[in-house]
Amino acid sequence: MRRAAWLVLVLAGCPSSFYPRREPVEPPAVPTPIEGLNTEWDDYNAAKPPGLDQILYSTNRGSQGKQLDVWITSVQLSQQPHVVGEPRPYAPELMSPDDERGPLEMSVVDFTNESMNNGAALVFTSARSGGAGGLDLYWAETYPAPVVHRLEHLSSLANDAYLTTKFGEVTRPRVLFASDRTGTGYDIYEALWDSYQISGPPLIVKKLDALSSSADDSAPFAASRSDA
Repeated sequence: MRRAAWLVLVLAGCPSSFYPRREPVEPPAVPTPIEGLNTEWDDYNAAKPPGLDQILYSTNRGSQGKQLDVWITSVQLSQQPHVVGEPRPYAPELMSPDDERGPLEMSVVDFTNESMNNGAALVFTSARSGGAGGLDLYWAETYPAPVVHRLEHLSSLANDAYLTTKFGEVTRPRVLFASDRTGTGYDIYEALWDSYQISGPPLIVKKLDALSSSADDSAPFAASRSDA
């Protein structure tokens, strides 16, 4: 079944990102395809970096349906959203022969103090070789030289995917992600750290029963309470 990227705008504050505040965009009254973004192939998992008129998304257009990679394009978000730049692969050297999905742009300082040359880090899900098994969670530096890091403490022998941007207290950040580690389908999990960064071992990793069910529950998104 063909998947399509749709415009979903959540105007949430992101304290860990170093982007200027932009004027809110009035979204369409109903889900609206982004003109120039969708193809006959799978285009989905779209995410908008804070403060930037860009869309990151997973697509297999480059391989004509074979494997998903992360692409990026510039967009004009309005009542009639449309692409204003040529879609292109995002950091191709970070991709693999396996699927990469669920792209999200976070700050490098969310993960480490050692690499301060570029404020942006790519977070994604991949089934590439060298992982714990199945889908695993990764973050990647993109400048000056691309480096990929697996989030080992959030990965298991099962499938772990779709990390959210961090939220909560600055020194006790939290994230949500999806996992089928119980063997009963995907559920929503929460991880909590006692640290500024989320690359080390978390204090707690637990399933959120209130957000999980007997069906598959996946691809969580953390939004500001004021957006509700």
